[in-house]
Amino acid sequence: MRLEPVDRPPTLKARIAAWMMKRQLGKVITPARVIYDRVPRMYDVGYALVKLQQRGLALDPTTRLLVTSWVAMQNHCSFCVDIARAAALIEHVGLEKLNALPELRSSPLFDERERAALAFADQANRSLTVSDETFERARKHFSEREVTEIVILGAVENFYNRLNIPLEIEEDGAYAFRYSWNEGCTNCGADIFCRSYPHEAHKNVSGTVQPVGRWELAFAHEPWAGMTFNSGSDLLLSMPWREWTWRLYMARKS
Repeated sequence: MRLEPVDRPPTLKARIAAWMMKRQLGKVITPARVIYDRVPRMYDVGYALVKLQQRGLALDPTTRLLVTSWVAMQNHCSFCVDIARAAALIEHVGLEKLNALPELRSSPLFDERERAALAFADQANRSLTVSDETFERARKHFSEREVTEIVILGAVENFYNRLNIPLEIEEDGAYAFRYSWNEGCTNCGADIFCRSYPHEAHKNVSGTVQPVGRWELAFAHEPWAGMTFNSGSDLLLSMPWREWTWRLYMARKS
């Protein structure tokens, strides 16, 4: 990495973004510390792009992640490939197809619709143009809006890639953290904030069964590893407000 990460977020917006990233990904991602903290207005750009990708597109999550991952792989941006895998876990998208992308041409996992999207994104990424044949193939499976969205996804992914690659920002473990988080409740497969609370039994990562009572909560991963909350005050002091509001509501119902 060619620039050292900034130790402290320089603005209130950067501090809020850092808090949100730690909650979802376990750490402040390296591009935020290297790039955004040096040019804080980039947080506005990043937030707008994330909001667009998560809420502003008609394409299904699997197609979106396949397109962005494929472009990142072609551009050799290891950070972007890793963050896409973490996003797949957050959006509950299976990883089988993402893992099979290097064997795209021979893998039977991809349907014709996905192959058309990936062929379009690949050709646009390599040459900035697409042939009439590739365009018509995409139009058989996608609406005009969806074709436009594939173009947008490729352009946005190139934007991210071209921020990270010149500064040699590499993968920083977002997928590994999110995977461990999603494996938190072996009783139901949910993350450490199990949305099906209360379970009759809640297993931690070591396989130990932890009883779940009115105020007894056991979580599998940092920062709650091995902790059991035995009082309301312990719980309130240890959880973000949305989580403890949910717990209070469920405890009152029990």
